[in-house]
Amino acid sequence: MALQCDYWINLGQIASMRELQAVVPHFAKVDAVRKGRIYNNTKRTNESRGSDFWESGAVRPDIILADLVKILHHDYPTDSLYYYKKME
Repeated sequence: MALQCDYWINLGQIASMRELQAVVPHFAKVDAVRKGRIYNNTKRTNESRGSDFWESGAVRPDIILADLVKILHHDYPTDSLYYYKKME
């Protein structure tokens, strides 16, 4: 089923597409990877890789939902995401 997914969201501590493909090379076959539709919730992290997603996101689910709407609907630009970032 993963081979046919349109989007991949939340990859843990993976920081880039290159790192993802190095960890598990066969992920390169997944549609979401080939189409560049991979987003991780690591846009707001501190020096020690602590994630604001898990800290303030618990009380701001509206912002998380707004990010997900922007990601999953092509009508919205993803350059204004708050918690998520597109994996490059």
